[in-house]
Amino acid sequence: MVTTTKTSIQLLVVTFILATLSIIAFVVVTPAQTEPGELGSTYSVRFTGSTFYPPFQWSQNNEIHGFLVDLERQFELEGHFAVEQNLAVWSDALAAVLTEQADAVALIATEKRAERFDFSTPFYFVAHALFMRDDAASVGALAAVTDERIAVVKGAYAELELPPALRAQIVWATDELDCLVLVAQRQAELCIEVVQSSRHLIQQYNLDVVQTSPPFWAVPYAFGVRKGNTETLAKINDALSSIIVSGGYQQVYDRWLPTLEWKNLSWYEQLQHYTGLLLVFITLLIGIIAVLVLFRIKTVNFATQLKYTATHDSLTQLLNRDAFVNYLNQQLDNNSTDGALRWFVVARIVNLEAVTTAFSHQTSIELVQQFARRLEHPSFHSKAHLGAGLFAFTCHSDLTAEQIYEFISTPLEMSNVDIDPVIAMGVVEIDLNERLDNPTEELLRRALTALSYVQSHHMQWLKYHESFEPDPVDLMLLKDFTTARMQDFELLLQPQYSVVEDKINSAEALLRWHHPTRGMLLPATFIPLIEQAGMMPEVTRWVISKACEYAKRLAEDYEISRISVNVTADDLMEPGFVDFVLATVVGLKNVRLCFEITETGLITDSGVAQDVLQTLAKRGICCSVDDFGTGYSSLSYLSLFPIAEVKLDRLFVGALTTDERSRIIISSTIELAHNLGMQVTAEGVEDEATLHELKALGCDRIQGYFFAKPSSYTDVVQYFSCRN
Repeated sequence: MVTTTKTSIQLLVVTFILATLSIIAFVVVTPAQTEPGELGSTYSVRFTGSTFYPPFQWSQNNEIHGFLVDLERQFELEGHFAVEQNLAVWSDALAAVLTEQADAVALIATEKRAERFDFSTPFYFVAHALFMRDDAASVGALAAVTDERIAVVKGAYAELELPPALRAQIVWATDELDCLVLVAQRQAELCIEVVQSSRHLIQQYNLDVVQTSPPFWAVPYAFGVRKGNTETLAKINDALSSIIVSGGYQQVYDRWLPTLEWKNLSWYEQLQHYTGLLLVFITLLIGIIAVLVLFRIKTVNFATQLKYTATHDSLTQLLNRDAFVNYLNQQLDNNSTDGALRWFVVARIVNLEAVTTAFSHQTSIELVQQFARRLEHPSFHSKAHLGAGLFAFTCHSDLTAEQIYEFISTPLEMSNVDIDPVIAMGVVEIDLNERLDNPTEELLRRALTALSYVQSHHMQWLKYHESFEPDPVDLMLLKDFTTARMQDFELLLQPQYSVVEDKINSAEALLRWHHPTRGMLLPATFIPLIEQAGMMPEVTRWVISKACEYAKRLAEDYEISRISVNVTADDLMEPGFVDFVLATVVGLKNVRLCFEITETGLITDSGVAQDVLQTLAKRGICCSVDDFGTGYSSLSYLSLFPIAEVKLDRLFVGALTTDERSRIIISSTIELAHNLGMQVTAEGVEDEATLHELKALGCDRIQGYFFAKPSSYTDVVQYFSCRN
């Protein structure tokens, strides 16, 4: 209790506090509103956090609440990605992110944590303080701690920052509430924790604990992901920037402001701990004012930084996509270009991945940055980096499209090496008289369409043309596959005749799609679409599994020695492909699996293909070069690969009996293949004359309608039964 002799000092204290409150009211500022952006994704992010951390996050009656919880939900409300939220003991929450049981956790960003986590842009600041029992509150600063036992949450920021001299005095706590309870139960003299959460927990659980120091360790708060999880980090950064611009962050912050704002100590606490010399109190008061002023400065700088981050790409400092679209739309709507803009351009650094592989990731970053600096040319107007070495910009009418490409594709001077950027460019000529609802988005879409056409046809640049637009029928077909997957697929088998053994003892697996509205579709109709969509590995695995299943069943009753399956070069590059194949052929007795791949596929990435085929060959899985003669390779080149067979293209086989040149090509190919230890299969044989001619030339295996058409498994079983 305060004695009567201290009454005059108390009155002076009250006077200074009232004066301080007026100063604080002047200092505090309210962040500005921003306009919402547009972003959508089906991506999902699993957030975790602490169960006892009000007002930031806590669990009550099987429901979770808090500022961080609402902020994460705002990402989902604005359509950035789906959000899953699960709270746990703090150390378990950190471990969940590191073991990939969760994707992100809000935490204080530190250099020590940066060894295991990557951090998003900061979005808040917190401070710590000392907390002691009300009847033993004697330590008012961290520097004044001597031999007191200190309660610290395992894995918390206080553990990382506590001076080494005090670490021997640590009493470990499981969470923020446990830290305060240890003090209340006299198992520790001090607890070091975040001010806001500790004060809420003290009030909520009626703990006999008070704050005994001013706030210290004012540090930024950010979302942390497992080290190297760049995809999730980019998603969170984009979403965070977007909700700041849209005003979503401000809405959440305003809703929680009354509980987030740090509160001054109560009258009783101040009178209890500052009834000493008036000079000491004034010094502490000035210190508090200084902290608040510094905090205001940091907040203003932080708000400015957030606004810049929300509109600019951090790597190149150019506009990001949303800001670029908004800015250029304003220019076009207001006719602010004075008619000087002529070109809308998108350009991609095609060899960026190769630079990363050949040199380093840092070199590829420098390449992107140097290319961005090149766009500072006065003829280039609005400029943006859309990510992964893809740039968009507008250009004045003083340059032709050819001149633009020549300028941006010249060598770049790097710090260690000069690199020629391989550029692919799509160009759209701007028509200021064309009325569009969102002109920039439409110009960007057209330019990207031209760029896609350029890259798929291995060109350098093209101006957009309506003929580049994708076929709507193909898009619907791809959508149907995405929905149904392989449920309407059927694997047919076409028997193959062995000339040497004079019997049919092998077959090729051929895929068909029984489309519900378009009927039977051949692979040439849908396989290219699936390949472009990156879903071909899933189809290939289904075909291999089904082919091996058929082979096992046929081998039980018939002399089937081999079954062939078509694969692509991308299949060979797929991680896990070899392991999948080796696991699938287990139990495949007396039947050999053979992969047919085009010669173009082998040339695409010959090094990787050679390694994969060598591994498979050692396990008895052979390789056949399909459609041989239609590419640009030679048998001498293909002999570098573990190839057991070449397959003559039906183009030459069909003309064998009528075209002397085709006969010479087939004859020389068979002779050279045999000299190199390879067998030869001819496909597309439809008449007896062609069969006899191929036999005479020494062809090893023959396939075509003369023997059998591609048929269902049931029909093939009947076919083998009849022949036997």
